[in-house]
Amino acid sequence: MVSKKVEIDTLSYQPGAEAVKWASEGGTEYELASSDRTSRGTAITLYMDDESEEFLDEYKLRGIIEKHCSFLPVEIYLEDEKFKKEGEEKKPLNDTKPLWLKNPKDCTDEEYKEFYKKVFNDFNDPLFWIHLSVDYPFNLKGILYFPKLRHEYEMSEGQIKLYNNQVFVADNIRR
Repeated sequence: MVSKKVEIDTLSYQPGAEAVKWASEGGTEYELASSDRTSRGTAITLYMDDESEEFLDEYKLRGIIEKHCSFLPVEIYLEDEKFKKEGEEKKPLNDTKPLWLKNPKDCTDEEYKEFYKKVFNDFNDPLFWIHLSVDYPFNLKGILYFPKLRHEYEMSEGQIKLYNNQVFVADNIRR
């Protein structure tokens, strides 16, 4: 753990919902109490350990969120008072509706190409792709991209990025 204590203060969007505050110091014990929060949403407060100060760097934190939570189904915002600009509209760090969840018939070639470039940090278009949408005998959704080889002798091991429930799990898994 990077923090000695975590607090989650939340209020549902549902009318009449009660605000709740959850707190834990990392063990199996936690505290749950009513909160005085009046606006809907969730605030997560981390009380950092001294040896975990590197995670207070906005760019480091932004990189971790973008790697592991790029496609989480809820919007994630990072507010840093030092870098906040007056009148600037907040933008979520993540995409709550990734391309692989859409019906392949509703996706354009341009969307596939842009998604590939964003996820794999490649400036070139892929050679082709296969959009997977399987419901039986198991549920599988994804997109397999095949990159263009730039040189005749270029060999690529490939790159696999694995997500489960829209959360990054691993990449380049070896046997």
